This record gives sequence, structure tokens and C-alpha cells, in this order.
Amino acid sequence: MKNKLGYLFFVLTFMSFANIGTAQEITITGTVMDNTGILLPGVNIVIKDSSKGTQTDFDGNYSLTASSGDTLLFSYLGMETQNITVSSSGVHNITLQENSNQLEEIVVTGYSKQSVRNITGSVIVVKAEDIAATSPVDIEQSLQGLASGVTVGSEGGPGGEAMVRIRGFGTINNNNPLYVIDGTPTNTGINQLNPSDIKSMQILKDASSAAIYGFRASNGVILITTKGGKYNSDTKFTFDSYVGVDNIPKSAFPDLLSTQETANVIWTRFNNDGTAPSHPQYGNGSTPVLPNYLTPAGANSADLSTYDPETNKITRANKEGTDWFDEYFNAAFVQNYNLGISGGSETAKFHVGIGALTQDGVALHTSFDRYVLRVNSEFKVTNNFRIGESFSISYSDRIGSTGSQFTGGDISFLYRSQPIIPVYDIAGNYAGPQSPGLGNGINPVASATRNKNNLTRRLRTIGGVYAELDVFKDLTFKTNFGVDYDANNSSFFSFKNPEVAEPTNVNKLTENNSYAISTTWYNTLSYSKKIGNHTIDAVVGTESYKLQEKFLGASRNKFLINNINYRYLDRGEGSRDNNGEGNKEGYFSVFGKVDYSYNDKYLLSASLRRDASSKFDEQHRADLFPGYSAAWRISSEPFMENVSFINDLKIKAGYGELGNESIPQGRIYSQYNNNDNTNYDLLGTNSSVLPGYGLFILGNKDLTWEYTSTKNLGVDGALFNNTFMFNLEFYNSVTEELLVPEQANITIIGNAVPKYINNGTVENNGFDLSLGYSKQISEDLKFDTSVNISAYKNKVKDLGDNSDYFLDGNLARETKPSRTQSGHAISSFHGFIIDGIIQNDAELAATGDYLGKEIGTFKYRDLNNDGVINDEDRDFIGNPHPDFTYSFNMGLEYKNIDFGIFFQGSQGNDIYNFTKFFTDYNSFPGAKSRDYLNSWSPSNTGARLPKLSNNPAEHYSSASSYYIEDGSYLRLKNVQLGYSLPEQITSKLKVEKLRVYIQAKNLYTWTKYSGLDPEINLQYGGGFGNLDIGIDRGAYPVARSFLFGVNLSL
Repeated sequence: MKNKLGYLFFVLTFMSFANIGTAQEITITGTVMDNTGILLPGVNIVIKDSSKGTQTDFDGNYSLTASSGDTLLFSYLGMETQNITVSSSGVHNITLQENSNQLEEIVVTGYSKQSVRNITGSVIVVKAEDIAATSPVDIEQSLQGLASGVTVGSEGGPGGEAMVRIRGFGTINNNNPLYVIDGTPTNTGINQLNPSDIKSMQILKDASSAAIYGFRASNGVILITTKGGKYNSDTKFTFDSYVGVDNIPKSAFPDLLSTQETANVIWTRFNNDGTAPSHPQYGNGSTPVLPNYLTPAGANSADLSTYDPETNKITRANKEGTDWFDEYFNAAFVQNYNLGISGGSETAKFHVGIGALTQDGVALHTSFDRYVLRVNSEFKVTNNFRIGESFSISYSDRIGSTGSQFTGGDISFLYRSQPIIPVYDIAGNYAGPQSPGLGNGINPVASATRNKNNLTRRLRTIGGVYAELDVFKDLTFKTNFGVDYDANNSSFFSFKNPEVAEPTNVNKLTENNSYAISTTWYNTLSYSKKIGNHTIDAVVGTESYKLQEKFLGASRNKFLINNINYRYLDRGEGSRDNNGEGNKEGYFSVFGKVDYSYNDKYLLSASLRRDASSKFDEQHRADLFPGYSAAWRISSEPFMENVSFINDLKIKAGYGELGNESIPQGRIYSQYNNNDNTNYDLLGTNSSVLPGYGLFILGNKDLTWEYTSTKNLGVDGALFNNTFMFNLEFYNSVTEELLVPEQANITIIGNAVPKYINNGTVENNGFDLSLGYSKQISEDLKFDTSVNISAYKNKVKDLGDNSDYFLDGNLARETKPSRTQSGHAISSFHGFIIDGIIQNDAELAATGDYLGKEIGTFKYRDLNNDGVINDEDRDFIGNPHPDFTYSFNMGLEYKNIDFGIFFQGSQGNDIYNFTKFFTDYNSFPGAKSRDYLNSWSPSNTGARLPKLSNNPAEHYSSASSYYIEDGSYLRLKNVQLGYSLPEQITSKLKVEKLRVYIQAKNLYTWTKYSGLDPEINLQYGGGFGNLDIGIDRGAYPVARSFLFGVNLSL
């Protein structure tokens, strides 16, 4: 018996070992897909604690020999790593889930995709939910405060453009970033896109990450990925909408003098001058008397039967005073509706988005309507060949404020309009300062109303078609052809305005039409391979770009009637006028990039691009622009194993070089144009008049690229079980060989535009800091918060050998407050320094001489101590660039309730408040400020303004430190409270999600700035717009909004 039992034990033991030996020969097979059913090629599969492994093929299939009981690890970029224990069945089908950890998120970073955790350059990811939380009207405005290192200047008004700056100002020329929308590049018209169509945005801030995009990336890159469908997914329907009211709080309006106070200060001016007061409206007594009528001038009665709408516009005085700001700014309605449909089969996926925005402006008769259709689709022709497209078409109508940021515009005239003037005369026609003593302003309400049909229509199409071929398992070829078409039509009809002192006596119609069409074709070969601990991702490619644009304008005057249906050029009777211009340009590029990772610990990235631009002569047309970066994941080192609170810690450094050629096409050639005043006979005879041609632009064939080199050093990581995220980066950017106009002698070149030369250097130094915390505190409660802080210091190191050479900004009437010069920041403020008011004879004698100097006038600083105040005593008086910008964002979710609050601010920037030229000085008859009433007098020596006079002293209208104000502000940018219906209800309604919310935008602003809004928009139009920033000439303010919205998913 014992022998039999021993024999049985021996047999069972042998069979066990035999089974183990047999298990070692089991072939494991299966497929790997994502949670939507899409088969995943290239999934890494390894046996734990060994170097043995494989990858899935094109169809997501795999085969691997393993032992029963082994652990297989399945990993794929952007997916949670999954492990299984091998069973004897030999078949294991795997479904991988998307990784919720933002460090594992996959983003586009330059013709390829990359995991966020392995990015070695300076890249910020802005998600769709972050954009949607702000309910933006356009994409650029949504970036404000959401991304460190990104500054947004908003034009204000419905449909207004925005100016985005990434890490300051790197050049005196165009500083706009490059936008790449699903592979198609563009620099303009981003406000034509629908924010609801955006899936994510990646912002490439340094040259090491942006160099792959070449010279157009010298100011940074914003990559926009739009929403798409998923393979093997049900059709999904979404509806997002909000309605609301915009307004400007009356507390933002300036505190201006009443009608009687306005009259009183006029009498004070006469008394200070020692002359008897006399005024056509207020009489000539010892005190001013408010009249009953302004037309007839200063009358107490009028014969109403003599009224004539052009020659005798009888107008009653508004003794109570007209609040022109309140008349011009009103509550306005906004509506936004967005539909989305997406889905997919095994071989196709699609997304369709439809958006409609109707926004009335808070300024009278301003509006913006935009309609957008987006279609994205992709088709699997075979298992390794895909084709697809991404297109957006938009149409918009815009009526903008006439003259925002223009001293002759409506908003500027709000400051200049006399409060005693009513909006309408006795017949209900517009009133104005046509009678003496009321100035030469306009009626802003009349101007806005007459402008209400002056539309700018815009049609924009941008998108591309592409094809992808998996040549081998690790090699993919892609070709993409993109088109960007932008057509504009504006129709502007100007009326007669008999109510003003300097009327326009003839009406006029101006029609402008323009279009721009660009095409971009790129081809890439992408290679991705993992060999043991080594991972290589590489891409090489070519890109060609062509742009053609054209403009045509025409006008005619003397129209019989003003009816909108009569506004055609052929209906005019007066002279015709027309003008036109066009442009063609292009480039061709070859590029390559390699990303290498060893054991997910040591990361390297290198790119090289050769750009050739049509803007330079053949000898200087092409150049190479490299980028390099590296990172060390310290958290993966053995000595960090016991530091449990650090989940990820990475140090990174990068260097890159980029070019810039943002000057007008054709500047390598001298150009001539016809000039009616020249009449130069090309045949060499003076006996007849022939069309004349004169030198228009001086060319320079030696022009070459501006060169920008950037250095970036940073550290980022995740702590405390990935609940706390941080990123800190320091950077230095130097642009050399600036493309600047030559300091030419006007007696030699005459009226010709000076040639461009390469001369000058600009430097930016700064840092970006981002902090974030997110935690699921309990099953029902989630909390997240983030802080962004950015700072940069801009300095023009030189503009050539002549340190005194400078570039001016634009005029603010008689003066140019901005100056760009060596040793100072771009567009710094320049003018006289005021050290107070001359109080006595001693200060009078110590102050330099100028016309009108006396006790009670400004004490200008005599910088060169020559005893005379003149242009030699001007100096730099302010800086429009902030010391730092910052934002704070907090979100809270409890069960079905969500709450978000967002603050954004700027600290240390100056604003040149030019509106005080009208309200604080005797520049023009018009509204005056409270400071004007409290001007200097022997009994009021602490006043800020000099004594009142009808003959103000010299330099009062010149740029000076008086106009400089602290532009710092903190704005409660967004507050939102939402509620999602519980699943018990939505399931009965057969909807996936239904959420409602209320929201307030720009709710409150803390600032010391006295103007309408401290967010003074930047100058627009590229070119030398960067030389004129931070000046308030009468800007359209950012409105406060109250919204109610709905989010629905089916």
C-alpha cells in the first residue's frame, strides 16, 4: 500500500512539473482596444520583471509566449497601464481606459503628439472645460489668465479683436503668435472661430518647443485642436446655450461738472486773467447765467416758427445737464447657441458643430452677429490608410463703435460734449454745438445712430484635408493641404451733420472689399519605436505656403436721399474716387524633430528647420533654425524611491533659435507710384503733362532675418498623490538684427518711405509660475484651485550705433506719448516731468523759463539745467509693461452642484490717460473734471492742476507725467454656479446630462485708474502697432455680463 501511495505521489509530482513546463510554452493571443472599441496599434506588452515583450499590430492584435501565472503589462500613451495574470486559456482581450492623470494627457506639440509628462520645452495645455467655464465670445479672450506667460489685450465692443502676447514683446514689428488650427496655420481672424468647437489648446512658449514651426513661431505658437468623433461610438448630441445682459456700471463713468459748475469755471478763467467775463451763452455779468436756449445763442426766448433743420436748429438748453455717458452706454442683450453632433462606426467618425452668436454692444447701436459651421470627419479606407478633413466656415456682421481709441471718435467725444447741450433740438432732430461758445465737438448719440447700418461683413473659411498611411508598424506618412480664405466687405455711409460747429455739408458712401487666400501643404514621415528602455519618436517633413491678398475701395458723395436702400455708388452725383492694392508672398520649409527617452527618466528633444522666405533676396532668403531641450526625471532615480510624497519631479532646460520676417512684402526693391502732383514726363519733355511717378519706397536687397534666441530653465512636478501640480520656468529671449526703418535724411529721400535695415537688439527676461491643487475630498465633494503668476522685463538694448535714435508711436492729437529707444522698454512713455505747481517767487525763479510761466503754473523739470524748458527736457515718464500679471481660479463640486470663481489682474503697468487732455485742460470747450474745478488758486495750493486761464501756458498740451496713472487692477473675471440634474431624472428624460447655470463676468474691478477701464486695449494692425500701447484715447470698455446657460447632452 505504501508503495502504491509513493508511486501515486511520484506521478502527481511529475505531472505538476510537466504542466509547469508545458505552461512555459503557452502562446498568449488577443486584441487591445480603447473604451470606445477602437483597436489600438503599437500597444506595448511586456512580461513583468523581464525584458520580454511585443507590440500590437495595425489591427490591435498581439501574440506572445508566456508562462501560466506570469503578469503581462499593457501600456499605451494616454491610457492607464493595465496588468493581467496569464491563465491557461491563452486568449486575453484587453480594453484600456483613458488616463485621467493630466500628466499622461496626449497633446499636439509640433506635427506630432506627445505625453504631457515627457514635454521638455515650455508648453501649456488649456482644456475645453477651462475655456467653456468662462463662456467666452471668442477664443483669444478666453486665454486671459488661464495660461501663465500669456497676456491678452482686448479691444472691447462686440466682435472686437484681441492682441495676444506670449512672454512679452520680442520685436518692434509684428508680435502676434502663430495659430495652428488642426494643422492649418493662420495669424488673423481667430474671433471668427467658435470657442464651443475647441477640444484643447496647446501654447508653445519657448523656441525649443516652437522651432519646429519655423520663423512664423518666433512669437510663440497656439495649437488649436477642434472636437472630433470617435470610432465605434453611438451618435451623441449636445446643446449649449446662454443668454444674458451686458452693461457698464455707472460707477465707471467719470465724475464731470454740472452745467452751472461748467459755466462757473469759465468765469474763473476770466477773473484769473484779470479780464471782464463774457460768453456768448452765459452773458457778461458778474456771474454766469444759464440760458433757456443755446440756439439762438444765450437766448431766454425764441421764435419757434423760424426753425430750420439746417440753418436755424433752435435748441433748448438742458440746464439739468446731459449725462452723455449714460446716453451712449446702455444695457445690451447677448445670445449664444451651439449644437454638436458626433459619432462613428468601425470605419468612420465625424463631428458637426453649429454655432450662432448675437451680441448687442453696450455702446449705442453696436453689435456683432456670428454664424459658424464646423465639420470634422475621418475614414478608414483600409486598416492602415485613413483620410479626413477639418473645415470651418463662418459669417459675421459687425457694427463697431466709430473711433474707439481714436481722439476723433465717439467715445472721445463723450468727454468733450458740453452737459448743457441736449441730445435733441425742439423738433426732435439732433442737437449739437452749432452755436458759438459750445466748442467743436459732435453729438456722440447722433454719430452712433447714423452709423447703425454701417456693416462690416466677413466670410471666413479655414480647414484642410489629409491622408495618413501606416507604411510599416512604426512608420506613418501624412499629407495635409490647408486653405484659409478671408473675405471682407464694409459699407460706410456718412451723413450731413448740420448740428455741429464744423459741419460736413455733403453725404458720402465708401465701399471697401478685400480678400486673402492662403494655402499650406505639408508632408511628414513619423517614426515611433520602443526598444527595451529606449523610446524614439521622430518626424521629418516639408511645408510650402502661398498667400495672395487684394483690396479695393471706392467712394462717392452727394446722394439725394439717405435711405439705406439708396446706398449704391451709382446713385451718387458727386466725384468718384477709388484705390486698391495687393500682395503675394510665400515660403518653403524642410524640418525634422527627434524625441528620445531612456527609461522614462532621461529625455532629449532636438529639431531643425530650414525656412526660405519670399521677403528676402535669394542670397539671404534661407536659413536654419534649431531647437534643443532636455529633461531629467529625478523622481525616477533610486535615491528618490523613499520620498513618497513626490509622484513626479522633472528638471528641464531648452535653447532655440527662430527667425522673423514680419515686414511688408517687396521691401528689398525700391518702389514707385503715380503721383498727381509730380507730373514727371518720362519721355524727357516738359511741353505736355503726363502721368507722373515718384519714389514711394526705398528698397534694400541686403535685408535678412531677425534672429531670436531663447533659453528656458524649468522644474515641474506632481506631489501628494498627484493632487498638487506645479511648474516654474525662467527664460531669456534676445532678438538681434531687428528689422527697423533707417534713420534717413528727409532732405535726401523726400516723402519716400525709408528703407528697412537690420539693426538693433531687444531682450526679454522673465518667469512663469503655475500652481494647481485638485482633490476628491469625499465621494460627493471635489475641490480644485490654481494660481498663475508671470513677469517679464522688456528692454531695447540698441537700435544701431546711434543711441539717440528712437521710434515714435502714433499721434495723440499734437503729441506722440510713446517712444522706443535704446535702454528702455518698447513703447515707453516719454514727455515732460512735472514736479508740482509753482507756489511762490522762489520756485518761480528756480523753474526753467517757458512761455506763460508764472505762479500757479506747472513746475517742469529742467533736465539739462539750461534755464529753459524745451524738447531737450523730455524724458521717459512711464512704462506700459506690467511688473507681473496673475490669476486665481477655484472650483468646487458637491453632488450635483458646481461653483467656480476666477480672478485676474495686472500689477505695475502705467496707463497714459489722454482723455484728461479734454477734461482737465482748457483744450476745447466741453465737459470738465472735478479736478478742473479744484484747480490751483492762492487759497487752494494743494491742487493737481495749474490755475485756470483762457491763455494756458506753453507745453500744457505736450506729453507729460501728469497723464501717467497706475494701471494696476484686480478683476473678478468670472463667477459661475451650476446645477446638474441627478441621474434618476435624466434617465427618465432619456438624456445623458442636463445642467443649468448662472454666471457673472467682469463683475467687479479693483483699480486706482480713473478712466473707464484699466484693460486698455493694445494698438491693432501689426506693423508698428507695438510702438503704441497702454494709451487711453477713449477706449471701448470691457462690459460686465450676467448670463443664464444650459448644457444638454443626449
